[in-house]
Amino acid sequence: MRRHQAIIGCILIIMILSTNFVLGATYSSDNRKLSSFEVGQHFYPQQTDWQTIWDSKCHDDAWDVAADSQGNSYVVGSSGPNAIILKFNITGGLVWNTTWSNSEQDVASAVATNSDGSVYVAGTTIDSVGNDSDVFILKVSNEGSLIWQRIHEAAGDQYTRSMTCDNGGNLAICGSSNNKELLALSYSSEGDCRWNKTLTYSDNCTAFDITHDSMDDLFITGSTLNETQGNTDLLLVRLSSDGEVKWHKHWSDSGNDIGYAVDICQNGRIAVTGYSALTLEWKYSTLPYLEFDPNGTLVVEWMVDLSAAGEISGLDLLCHSGGRIYIVGLAENSFFLTSTAGPPQSGGFGYSSERHSISRGISELIDGSVVFITTDSSSFSSDYITIERLVNAGYEEPERHEAEIVWEYSSDGIIEPLEAGCFSNQTEKSILCKLHTVESEWVEVINEGKLLWSYTPESASRLDAAILQSDGDNHSEVLLWYSRTESDVGLLRTLDQDGTVLWSWDNASVIHRVLTGDFDGDSMDEIAVETKNGIGLISTTGVTSWFLPNSDNSSYVLHSKSDYDGDGDQEIILSRTEQTDFSNKSSCVILDEFGNVLQEFPLYWKEGDNPPLQLGQPVILEAVNLIDDHKPEFYYALSTNGTKVSESIVTNDGEDFIWQYPWEEGRNVSSLLAGGFYYSDLDSDASAEILWGNRYGGLSAMEPDGRLLWVSYLGRVPTDRPKSYRIPLVDFLGNGSKGIIGGDRWVEIADPLTGAVQMAIRLPEGELKLCTNIDDDLADEIISTDINALFVIEYAGVSEYPTDYNYGPHNYPIIVTIVIAATCLVLVLVVVAARQKPPQYE
Repeated sequence: MRRHQAIIGCILIIMILSTNFVLGATYSSDNRKLSSFEVGQHFYPQQTDWQTIWDSKCHDDAWDVAADSQGNSYVVGSSGPNAIILKFNITGGLVWNTTWSNSEQDVASAVATNSDGSVYVAGTTIDSVGNDSDVFILKVSNEGSLIWQRIHEAAGDQYTRSMTCDNGGNLAICGSSNNKELLALSYSSEGDCRWNKTLTYSDNCTAFDITHDSMDDLFITGSTLNETQGNTDLLLVRLSSDGEVKWHKHWSDSGNDIGYAVDICQNGRIAVTGYSALTLEWKYSTLPYLEFDPNGTLVVEWMVDLSAAGEISGLDLLCHSGGRIYIVGLAENSFFLTSTAGPPQSGGFGYSSERHSISRGISELIDGSVVFITTDSSSFSSDYITIERLVNAGYEEPERHEAEIVWEYSSDGIIEPLEAGCFSNQTEKSILCKLHTVESEWVEVINEGKLLWSYTPESASRLDAAILQSDGDNHSEVLLWYSRTESDVGLLRTLDQDGTVLWSWDNASVIHRVLTGDFDGDSMDEIAVETKNGIGLISTTGVTSWFLPNSDNSSYVLHSKSDYDGDGDQEIILSRTEQTDFSNKSSCVILDEFGNVLQEFPLYWKEGDNPPLQLGQPVILEAVNLIDDHKPEFYYALSTNGTKVSESIVTNDGEDFIWQYPWEEGRNVSSLLAGGFYYSDLDSDASAEILWGNRYGGLSAMEPDGRLLWVSYLGRVPTDRPKSYRIPLVDFLGNGSKGIIGGDRWVEIADPLTGAVQMAIRLPEGELKLCTNIDDDLADEIISTDINALFVIEYAGVSEYPTDYNYGPHNYPIIVTIVIAATCLVLVLVVVAARQKPPQYE
């Protein structure tokens, strides 16, 4: 009997825990309920109309955003040691930027606009002599000119947190004084101080946000010490426009509570959000959402259950004119934005980023759309500022598209498409594929779903292939390179358009890398080959033109090709590494078609703030035209021990650094190669931009000097063959609008100028491998594979998404709860059945 009671008790405990897993902690207040706010697992750019990045290559930090009556947005914060003001138009274009400096460190933390077009900025300036901090207020024209400035000096330290401009054009500023008093100031539009207050409700009191209502009464939220319980309480204070306190209210839960943001709802209520710790420890928290009536009575009290995100804070709040409520802030190391229509119980959308970021500001534009700001960081850039505009002031799916299969092909082995080329007289191109099973490796050429020919080398291992032009006709040839099974012998073999062997080249050592190109200007491809013994050039007839051998303490690695000297021919880019007793020293070497050295320069490792050293071996060495000077620059990544990595971009002669990213903790070769370095001419100006992938499915565009252009969230990005770091721009619609394609079964195409995802397509079969023009029309086709099947897919017009495409948050906790509850129910039934029919003993 006791055993049965124990089992039932355990089951009940499990059921209770499983319920709390979804519902979160419960509270004793009768009017407190759980909000249906949700934060998604990923940030989807489809939810934004535009995104603009400000990157000064200093430490840029965004603190506030405000909109004017023309739809412009003003972002304030800091850039290095200076306060910064940025103006963006309604389409996200940067109109102007300006900085303000008064001392060693200045931070603009608040911005407000007036109906006359004036912009007011408030912040904190730190005196470099006395190390005291004071409040500063600026009036700036909408053209960016400074009209007046004021420094509000007082004894001790004073910090600015927020500002509002009332209906009469008066400014109200809040913050803290001496880190223990609530500070409130008021200035006229002409810069005259109307009044100043310091309010104390405990030994530790501060303000974080201020707003005004239609009567120009002021509402300030912040925190104050609860001297009885020893924790902080959320504080809300109402003042008249003359600074007289009308009432103040405290709100507390089980731990430390802070009010970070306040706004006025459409019904006149005062909405507050901030931080609410689940315990006295500052570790796990929920997001409070409170509404007070004008008399200070609490009428809505919701705990937004985002405790799975760890410590979370709502740092700004917007009560939209359309009735929606927006909250932005910080969840662990990433920003979040969540929204709901009307009261929180009506549901809403939300999303967050996987990058290290924080959002402190959100504002409504004149057309009802919403912009919000974030401070972000990337693996290769200093902190930068992002401003984004939400689509239709909320979530909206991107334009819906479909694709259809043009033709498909199945084979006996696992198939990998390599390139498309002209192997027959038909207008449609054929696809070169390599295939393998456990027993063998071979290549096939496929045209319109039919096998043109295949070739299986005898006893081949590590087979690879590429298309080249070796005989000057109008058809493609195929180059194979591989090793004999259980042998160190490397082989090259060229096949004609029909699969017959043109020539073979045998080498006594394993082939590591192969690079094809027109190195001598005869419109036919020669072959640069790297073996265990050195690097050589093979002619179009299979004859060794020259060979550069490795030595005991010096070795060569083949990397890339480029028209280095501008003569129309390709030069060979390789690295030479000298091995010493203590370290390796590497240099970049450029060779012409005769094997002559055109240029050689050292490659430098950079670690922290230390001077560069000629140290390490190159992981990547690529010649790319990054500046419009008709000469290639060089990007290289060096590693000293196969793990640490340092990256640089240098000029054509290797003498001057354009950009360097020193090694630091957490950066390694595997993360670089997993994400990927790419380049592409995104804006068709004959010079390329740098693109960086990360292992989590992100892509960032950067100028060669390290200035960030945009951040997008594409999946795996395919590159051109032979194995290059160049990303081809594709025209899937056939309308001349090219984009960057990425993904697997779900394919997304992004605008190369902004990174914004323009369309998303669910492939009918397979995963994305290539995107190229097969049938010589205006549109590119997608080539996908599924184990031993290959599919050629084209655009099929606008339609509805399948229902299994989900942009929204995942509901894994709900699924887990259902499973646990079902399991518990089964256990209960088993126990009940066991009690009704006790075991029989003989």
